Amino acid sequence: KNNEILSIDYMKFLIVLLNFSLFFSYLLNNSVISLIMILILIYAFFSKEYSIKLYKQDLYLIVLNTIFIFSFLISQNKSFSLMYLLLFVASSLVVFAIRNNKKWIDTFYKSALMFSFIHVCFTVLQFLIPDLVMKINSIILRPGLYWANWYLLQNGSYAGITGQTGANAFYISIFIILMFCNVINNKINLRNIIALLLGLFSLFLTNKFGLLLSIIISLIVIVYIFTYNKTKYKKKIVAIKNTLFSIGIIVFVLYFFVINNLVFSLDFVNEITSGRIDIYKGMFALIKNHIFIGNGLLYVPFVFGIYGHNIYLQLLSEVGLLGLLLFSALFIKIIYQSIKNCKYFKNNKKMLYYSLTSLGFFVFFIVYGFSGNPIYDGFSLMFFMIFLAICENCQLERGRL
Repeated sequence: KNNEILSIDYMKFLIVLLNFSLFFSYLLNNSVISLIMILILIYAFFSKEYSIKLYKQDLYLIVLNTIFIFSFLISQNKSFSLMYLLLFVASSLVVFAIRNNKKWIDTFYKSALMFSFIHVCFTVLQFLIPDLVMKINSIILRPGLYWANWYLLQNGSYAGITGQTGANAFYISIFIILMFCNVINNKINLRNIIALLLGLFSLFLTNKFGLLLSIIISLIVIVYIFTYNKTKYKKKIVAIKNTLFSIGIIVFVLYFFVINNLVFSLDFVNEITSGRIDIYKGMFALIKNHIFIGNGLLYVPFVFGIYGHNIYLQLLSEVGLLGLLLFSALFIKIIYQSIKNCKYFKNNKKMLYYSLTSLGFFVFFIVYGFSGNPIYDGFSLMFFMIFLAICENCQLERGRL
């Protein structure tokens, strides 16, 4: 009986729980995500199918963790930096634990699509029937998040059932990437196209133009890599291009006529930078003081009260030039390997889907890093690590990790 219990793949169940805790992190305590990660690590340690192995590429994460530990030691923001350090170390260990087995990956995609689509639906529903969604929010959201949602709604921004349009837009962006790759990698399906259009429409409703720009660049890269791989399938490429053109026309109409020319009624540049020009100037001043070793982990929120809304400037301010270079090297490495995965698996639909979605997410994440805090928000960092595990699983399949 003990053998039968151990033979059950509990990892799939844990992945669903982890996905739920990430997509609805604002409803839960951070300790819930930490507990689920610990359970994943414990299960992987005792399961033969999820044996933890280290490879040459792991040097990037190992050195980054070492730099973060040093940065924590010199930090003046000890309590918060310790929490972040533990999260970063734990999420790195999760990558090492789950990437050697792909049984959990389909479960991740299915649950991610379901949970992200919930955010899409409630964002559109808030646009159509705001009173109904606000009644739901009064039940599920803490008072601070509820009033933040209400304030955003009064200003024409839709946070759905979250307390921030940024978090809502991030969840919606994941849905768009997954659904877009599903559309181009399979036969044209009207239901999927409608779902994709709903996702794009809901993203516009958030008014988060930094995330919108990031997702546009991500989708362009996905189409380019996919088209490059499938040059011999001319009819399918024409169908994809026509589909994209149709989506573009519909989005254009929705944007300029349904949402009342929001891009012209708002300060576009100010929105892209989250109105943090002064913080950027402040971070440049911090960089001049300690450009090589930085000022310590999470020093920017310690000084300014909020995160830097540019991960590259914040990394340079806090962990110095070496930390920024290592993160940049990791980003370049995973983009390169994701493109190689796409080319290698061009005739394998499932593995190509894994490769395209991870590539799309990495491009989106890296571009969004210029105006957001994706490596400092716990849920977005964990999503990055999950897609890194998927990318490395694809590398293992082709023997290149």
